[in-house]
Amino acid sequence: MNKITKMIITMLASISMAEIGLVSTIGPSINVQASSTYKQVASRKISKTAYHRKSATGTVWNASHKKALHYLKNYSKTTWYVTKRITLKHNGKKTNYYYIKDSKNSKINGYVYTGYLTKGSYKAPGYTITYNHKYGKIQYHRASSKSVSVWNTGHKKAIHNLKNYPTTTWYVDQTITWKSPKGTKGNYYHIVDKNNRKISGYVWHGYVAKGAYTKPKAAVSTYSATSKKTIILPANYYRDLKKVYKSGKDSASIDKKWQTAGEQTYQSSAADKKVIIANVDTMSSKTQLELSKFAAGLVNSVRNQVGMHAVTVTKGSLGFAQDVKKQYTADNWSTYSHDVHAIKKAAADYGLNSGDNYYENASFGYIGNGKSLTMDALKNAIYSSFVAMLFSDGGSAYGHAASITGYMNNNQKAEYFGLSMNSHLSQIHILFVNSQLIKKPSKFSTKAI
Repeated sequence: MNKITKMIITMLASISMAEIGLVSTIGPSINVQASSTYKQVASRKISKTAYHRKSATGTVWNASHKKALHYLKNYSKTTWYVTKRITLKHNGKKTNYYYIKDSKNSKINGYVYTGYLTKGSYKAPGYTITYNHKYGKIQYHRASSKSVSVWNTGHKKAIHNLKNYPTTTWYVDQTITWKSPKGTKGNYYHIVDKNNRKISGYVWHGYVAKGAYTKPKAAVSTYSATSKKTIILPANYYRDLKKVYKSGKDSASIDKKWQTAGEQTYQSSAADKKVIIANVDTMSSKTQLELSKFAAGLVNSVRNQVGMHAVTVTKGSLGFAQDVKKQYTADNWSTYSHDVHAIKKAAADYGLNSGDNYYENASFGYIGNGKSLTMDALKNAIYSSFVAMLFSDGGSAYGHAASITGYMNNNQKAEYFGLSMNSHLSQIHILFVNSQLIKKPSKFSTKAI
């Protein structure tokens, strides 16, 4: 065989091997495509059963598993009805799928892996406990005559109402912090009727005050419009307050002084009883000024006893308090906590540091629905709020007391004060502005009025 003939044979052999290799390459590709399909190998009907998603990563497919129809991440609150279960085989592996329909829209349906669902209708998340502290029995009584719910464990059902227990002494043996589904937190006490242990539940801590119920004393009618009402601090109060505020715990040293708070009796004014405030939401600037000055007098009586600087009511502080109240209303605020957005916005408008709530103390439940109240009743509500903040503030580590006494801002020589009220949530807004927080003096008047 000559060289040319050998060369031709060699080339033909190479072409033949290339063709064989090409066929070999295409063959496995066809087999892979065939094995990637889903084949239904079993199916059975299920009595209509409610399910909700267990995982947000699931995909809802058509029957052949070729087309994604929906994604469970878009149906976080949906209750699905399951009526069938099928088994699909894929790459030699069998997997079970549910046929599901949206309980409110049957047009939204398809097949989803069973592991992505859990049995039961969707239920909105409830309250969760973020803090739980149990202790010995401490006597309390209601601090508000308004309608106040006492909740069951889990905050799912109101089981009692404090308005029905005006003379009850409660035992408090536990403090918990509940986080609502919206993320807001509130401190609650576990209360038990002293005379009937079957009556118990959880109530927001601001609705009860420390001490056994005692029959109210007759009001002393020696108050005059020009007199300065005071709150008397017991011995070593300020010393103990500083320890508690620094540590953020162990409030027992002040808690036991509650008996002193019981001696703090508001002195009514016959003249103030004749002045009717139709609605605290629309009170005149003159009324707001009188109430702010009354409250400032209480603050200064306390600060004088501990050697701290006095507060002053100014046009700026009065306007700031009014704007905070208006912004609460604009935000439709509905929880018993600080509306930080409202406070920050009002602070910015008045040229103050708007980084956070550096200003507000607030009380709830002392002014009822805020309608048709006397000036005397409103001053009594302010007085009672301060007494509670000074002597029954363990749930807040006596932070309100530190603010009222001036200890929180003990490096200040000037501090300004304003007060406003909201019928919604029965709220009293108590605003302190220390001089270092004023960023634009042109927007905040510090001239006393």
